[in-house]
Amino acid sequence: MAALSADAAGRLRRAGTWLGGALLVIVFAVCAAATWRKWPDLLVDFGRELYVPWQLSQGRVLYRDIAWLFGPFSQYLNALAFAALGASFSTLIGLNLAVLAALTCLVYATFRQACDQMTATLTALALLLAFGFSQYLPTGNYNFVSPYSHEATHGIVLSVAMLFCLARFAAHRRPAPLLLGGLWWGLAVLTRAEVALAASVAVLCGLVSIVLIDRGLTPATGKAVRGFFLTAPVPSVIFLLYFWRHMPLPEAVRAAGGSWTALVGTGIASNRFYRVGMGLDEPLANAWLAVRMFLEIIGFAFVIAVLDLAAGLLRHRRALVGGGVCAAALAALVLLRDVIPWFRLLRCLPLIALLGCAVSARLLVKHRHEPGTAARIVPHLAWNAFALVLLGKIFLRARLEQYGFYLAMPATLTLVSALVWALPLWLRHRFGGGGVCRWLAVIGLAVGMFAVLRQSHRLYALKTLPVGQGGDRIVTYDPRVQPAGIAVTYALGQIERVMPGDATFVVLPEGVMLNYLSRRRNPTPFVNFMPIELLAFGEDAILASLRSAAPDFVVLVHKDAREYGVGYFGTDPRYGRSIMEWVRARYREVWLIGAPPLTSPAFGISILARQGPGTHFP
Repeated sequence: MAALSADAAGRLRRAGTWLGGALLVIVFAVCAAATWRKWPDLLVDFGRELYVPWQLSQGRVLYRDIAWLFGPFSQYLNALAFAALGASFSTLIGLNLAVLAALTCLVYATFRQACDQMTATLTALALLLAFGFSQYLPTGNYNFVSPYSHEATHGIVLSVAMLFCLARFAAHRRPAPLLLGGLWWGLAVLTRAEVALAASVAVLCGLVSIVLIDRGLTPATGKAVRGFFLTAPVPSVIFLLYFWRHMPLPEAVRAAGGSWTALVGTGIASNRFYRVGMGLDEPLANAWLAVRMFLEIIGFAFVIAVLDLAAGLLRHRRALVGGGVCAAALAALVLLRDVIPWFRLLRCLPLIALLGCAVSARLLVKHRHEPGTAARIVPHLAWNAFALVLLGKIFLRARLEQYGFYLAMPATLTLVSALVWALPLWLRHRFGGGGVCRWLAVIGLAVGMFAVLRQSHRLYALKTLPVGQGGDRIVTYDPRVQPAGIAVTYALGQIERVMPGDATFVVLPEGVMLNYLSRRRNPTPFVNFMPIELLAFGEDAILASLRSAAPDFVVLVHKDAREYGVGYFGTDPRYGRSIMEWVRARYREVWLIGAPPLTSPAFGISILARQGPGTHFP
């Protein structure tokens, strides 16, 4: 009879695995279809994610021919895809969907190993529904299919792969997973500094925990750890040798460490944009809001735990009472869905991650003499450490939108697993219940997910205008909602009419998407001229490059930079005035689309041609 029960339980687990996998595949496909080609922003950031790999696939070298603030891995991976499959938005879509699918599988596998089947399915669903395809702001790009920075998404995937390998090593002590984990960590270091730092702290916590469990560095663990640190530098060495072929050794060393460039010797971190993003503009108010939201989450956990205990008192009618409680909770949450501050609730994420680290560390110390139990705690501690450090960039203003799509994702999954797995598990061990609590948590998460999806759907529904041709087609806002899309369409038509095929032009201050869609090169190393780039590279160096390159045309695209604490490009002495004076002295306008750019809030694009002997103005 016991054998039959075990067999039935095995069949049930396998069925759950198949059902969970099928659900994830369906959700992935539906989300992709419903948002197809609507993910990027036409003018903000994403243009460089197309332009740079296109240029690298044409033979230009990162850091030598193209100024760059992040690590080299992502742009060269995308360039390799462009070289193999052709330069197009479609190529990036296919690659990024594969990256998101890999991340979904890794999250599922990690939480299944550390928690259980249901938690793995729910965390993977939360990843897809809240982060994978979402848009919560008018500006696109903050998703895993068309990210504002591929270094962000690639860094997250590589870090989660490293954490999965660390968990496998903690469970089985075989060296192969840790060797592979070292390679993933080495690649993550070549993406973004904040991701590399979070991954480094996480793997350090994991390795120290394993040494604690083993009561010292055993020969087997020592060999595996040495292998980890031997494979980790391999990607950096490969890039160093590559860059050394194209530039002097000191510059090649700086290029291989490109993800740290923006942190050294610039004032970027103190810019108003990042201070507001971190919540440092109003630190006390933001900290108090985080505490309030944390207390609300704790209150919700307390209520569902009490309801679970109350249902457990009626042992003979537990299923009936539990079902009634869940139905009532669903009805109440649906009625209150517009009252509950779903987005603001995530301000508590740093405290959730901190609590997760504390609880995991406490349990690890408590069970350090029980290797099997302790090994299951290691992935939790490493994941929570990763989530906590990753939130550093938005610590006092944690959020789902904007940079939260990758910075807040691990901590959000920690919150999901805490509510649907850790709390019910504790109740089961202490009181023999937990089932009602789990389903109440699932209901709360489902209603909250519906609320954030509705916000995303509202924005995507406004995108009906196709821009670009064939594989480069992007669907953007209807002209009645936002004029940029139709203006870009007209500008591309004028570029084809005004500029010869081999002409060069620079877009100021932002809009290298025009270079990419028109397949015309920017002759300078600089692809963006926003305040961050001017702080990082220096306005004088950028102006010197413009003078040397002397682009055939300059395209001015309207951009409001108030969020950076400056005025319009070229009008504010702190932001591009010397560049604009040089442009006005050497170029004259040959076409204007919309309002004159950079003079008033109205949107417009202006095409200027270089003056000089023999210059032809259509």
